[in-house]
Amino acid sequence: MGKSSDNNTKARNFLKQHAAFNLKPISKIDIIALVGLQNTGKTVTLNELIAELIQNNAFNLVEEFIGLDLNIINQKLNILNDDHTIYGDTRNGQDNDRVAIFNNATNGKRIGIVTTGDTPSIVAVGLLYLSSRQVDIAIIASHLVTFNQLISEINPLSAQIDTHKIDVVNDRLLMRNKNIRLLTSYLN
Repeated sequence: MGKSSDNNTKARNFLKQHAAFNLKPISKIDIIALVGLQNTGKTVTLNELIAELIQNNAFNLVEEFIGLDLNIINQKLNILNDDHTIYGDTRNGQDNDRVAIFNNATNGKRIGIVTTGDTPSIVAVGLLYLSSRQVDIAIIASHLVTFNQLISEINPLSAQIDTHKIDVVNDRLLMRNKNIRLLTSYLN
């Protein structure tokens, strides 16, 4: 059994152990994952989506945690060790990781966005928190292996939007804008 398989098993066990916080079963949440390798623009794209939704009158921001404030999520879920945490880039002193929850005034759906991702443990904590906040739609960042071996097992109907490494700045912007349009189309 490989390391990624072990990590996915640990993440699934973590979700089972914390089922008391799972107010809305994760299998009942519409999960949309922005999937790609590290440094392919997932966090930047999701942060731009959050900024766009904040400016849109159809979406009301319910709560938001930025950077080191993400520690509050671990406290709310009674996660006291470092094995499972919501932290992603914040560990490197950056403040670009966020969790935001919106209500869509048009259709009444609750939307949660978690910009941290990649590893199974980070994705598991993000999904657990969004479940505890009873979101209808979860938008998360994920590594391809985490999507295939964890997210799609938890919720086989999860949607995948791919990102990839693009060196040309204009092409990166085009991919980011396309992905934001795709993500927004799921929310209406």
